[in-house]
This record gives sequence, structure tokens and C-alpha cells, in this order.
Amino acid sequence: MKKREKKILAVLAALLCIGAAGTGSTLAFFTDSETFTNELHFAGEDGLDAVLEEPSWKAEKGLLVLPGEKVPKDPQITNTSELDMDCLAAIQVEFVYGKNCPDRAKTGQALSDADMAYVHDVYRIDWNADTLENWIRFDGESAGDQTQRFYYKEVLKRNLPENGDTTVPLFTCLEIPKEVNNKRYSHIQDMGGFDIRITGTVIQQMTGESIHGLDSPGDAYRSGLFTFSGE
Repeated sequence: MKKREKKILAVLAALLCIGAAGTGSTLAFFTDSETFTNELHFAGEDGLDAVLEEPSWKAEKGLLVLPGEKVPKDPQITNTSELDMDCLAAIQVEFVYGKNCPDRAKTGQALSDADMAYVHDVYRIDWNADTLENWIRFDGESAGDQTQRFYYKEVLKRNLPENGDTTVPLFTCLEIPKEVNNKRYSHIQDMGGFDIRITGTVIQQMTGESIHGLDSPGDAYRSGLFTFSGE
């Protein structure tokens, strides 16, 4: 089976909290000064293709976040293969130190357990795997982990000449609950915010090949075929 890789551009969030001087309120700036390069990996014949994007993210509308507000973000994959190829999809989400980290050597590295605990305490993400379950989180991983991986439980059909299938979003927004106070978000400020790095992987489906893990998303997961950058 041939393998090929390409990189695509997608918007990622650099999250930075700052205090409102002279008040007891919380302000959080959702910055997007850079476009990060995400990786989308392919496994299959030439002609297999897909896109990883966040269509609802609007940088010009999401720069200032107040407690209780939500910032739309919706990572999703669409089958855009040149040929009539169906595919299986998975996504990896990593929480890493951003460029504003006081220790610049940590930039791009996974958050420590302590720092990830602060992020999990301050921000809420409506993970699909915890509600609708169109995405299935890998065994042994949880919403509080620095690295979380998910496979999409449905096959993404191409159905030429019609549009190919798109996954439902892995999540739809990030939110700072109303009850978050200065003390809680100050830890995020101290670490210089953080980035969310997303990597996708797409495998060509081959019906009747369950023994090789190519027949269904569950087969691919159990066979260990969903791999990401750095693995």
C-alpha cells in the first residue's frame, strides 16, 4: 500500500489569558497572529485526498473572549479524493506551549501535567466524543490529556460526481465558564498561553479487507493503522 504525505494550512488557536486591571473580572484574548501548519497524512493509492479545516473560525470576530462566551472552532475532515475513493479518518489534538512561553525552549512541546490541569480547569471544549460520539476517543485517553486521538466512526464516502462526505466537527467551540476568576486564569497567563495543534490521518477504505484493518474505522483503529506525526 502506497503512502504519501502533504501539509495543509489550518487555523489553530493560541490562547492567552490576561487580567482586567482594577476589576475582578476576567478577560481572555484568543489570539491568532500566526497560521500554523497542520499535517494531514494519507495512506492509499494516488488520487486519495482530503482537507482538514475549521470553517466557523473567524479571527476578526474571536479576538476578545469574556467569561461565559464561546469562540466557534470546528475541526473537520472532508473527503475530496480525485477518484471515487471512500476513506477512514482520525484526528490527533495536542496542547502545546506557544511562542509566548517564558521558557522559549518549550515552544511547541506538550504542556506539563500541571499546566494541562490548569488549562482543563479554565477552558471548556465540547468534545463530540463525550456527547454525540460520532468521534471515538482512543482507549485510555481523556478530555484532560495533553494529547488526545479520535477516529471517526463512519466511512467518508466520495460518491463522485457529488461532494464527498464531511465529518461532523470534532468539537464546535471553546468557552471560559462564568465562574472562572483571576486566580484560576492567572496560571494560564504565567505559562504564556498555549497552542492547539491538530493532525489528521486518512486511510483509503478497502471493503472486505477487515483482516488488514481497512474495512471499517474500528478495524483500522484496532489494527493500529491510524498514525500521526511523531509516531
